[in-house]
Amino acid sequence: MKLSGNCYLKNQCGNLDYLIEFTNLNGEQVSLLKKIGREGKKLKINLEIEESILDDAERRYLIDIIRPFEQEKILIMKHRSSLCNYEQITIDIRFVGFGQIINLPPFPKNTMYKGMKLNEKYTLKELGL
Repeated sequence: MKLSGNCYLKNQCGNLDYLIEFTNLNGEQVSLLKKIGREGKKLKINLEIEESILDDAERRYLIDIIRPFEQEKILIMKHRSSLCNYEQITIDIRFVGFGQIINLPPFPKNTMYKGMKLNEKYTLKELGL
């Protein structure tokens, strides 16, 4: 994964600062300013990068399917299909008093939704939807 950005020294009133600018995984510009003072200490930067579970095409497809149900509680799960060597996405929509299951068409194993673990239920927030 590539994280693009710039890091440079900035001199303000005789003090040196590191200014780090980069684009995060959501495409947002982020700036971090670290004051290091006059003596010029070493700056150690730890960036935690959280990979997205879904790619852009998978995210758009699921958003289009769940759009009418956005206000409801929705869980999404990847599981093995009844067809050999295939997997399937199940969308569990919980309404007040009842629920609805939507099974998407099966796809060859390990070809789509690779970031999702088998038989683990994900919320919309966890999937970035």
